[in-house]
Amino acid sequence: MKTLATDLDGTIYIDYKLIKGVKTSYYKLIENNFHVLFTTNNSSILPNTICKKLEKLLGTELDIETIVTPLVVLDQYLLNKNKNIYVYGSLELENYVKSISYITKQIEKSDLILIGRKDNINSDEVLEISHHINLGINAMALNKDLTYPATGNKQIPGNGAVIKIIEENTNIKIESFGKPDLLYTEYLKNNKQNISFMIGDRVDTDIMLGNNLGASSFLVNSSIDNFMNVDLADYYFESFSESVSFIIKNL
Repeated sequence: MKTLATDLDGTIYIDYKLIKGVKTSYYKLIENNFHVLFTTNNSSILPNTICKKLEKLLGTELDIETIVTPLVVLDQYLLNKNKNIYVYGSLELENYVKSISYITKQIEKSDLILIGRKDNINSDEVLEISHHINLGINAMALNKDLTYPATGNKQIPGNGAVIKIIEENTNIKIESFGKPDLLYTEYLKNNKQNISFMIGDRVDTDIMLGNNLGASSFLVNSSIDNFMNVDLADYYFESFSESVSFIIKNL
């Protein structure tokens, strides 16, 4: 059995609406004895919520273990670690972290600042985070995506926009739990079958992850501005379904 990993936002769906041909292509993979992993840098909603949305869209039950998000990687990272965490992000993220670790509302009492995405960027809070990092508190990001796709070929500022400001303010590189960084890559290497194929719409996350894993990488067309050379991908196709057809017929 070969394992194929795919991105979600911009590759499988946009705003939780399936892209044309995805459902048929998914079932072709299953019929041809492929194991499919769904990888995403979306950490605004919980893995089980993503799983339920995918099950509804694809019309089948999925194993929660096939959903890999930065929160899954974070969960493993925090095992046997006694961290007092200050969370910058959504209320859902805060509640999730509270369920697996300790959180504090007082940033100066934290020993880890976890940076997620907020719909509205609070510049004062970003400056406060930068200040405490400069004082020596460790900070980590859920992901470093500069943008993510929305309906109508639009792009919305991602978590990486905040991280970029913080890194410039502190002159410190922030480690990430997301694609394609080391913690995410190592999680896949240590916990999942050998991944043969990676499909995604971003060079800086999906294709680089595939390359880090030693997988054949497939870049699909999307509304995203790619911040790296598209030649880093092994193959380029218009869509997930075209990529799957090529893989089944030729690889």
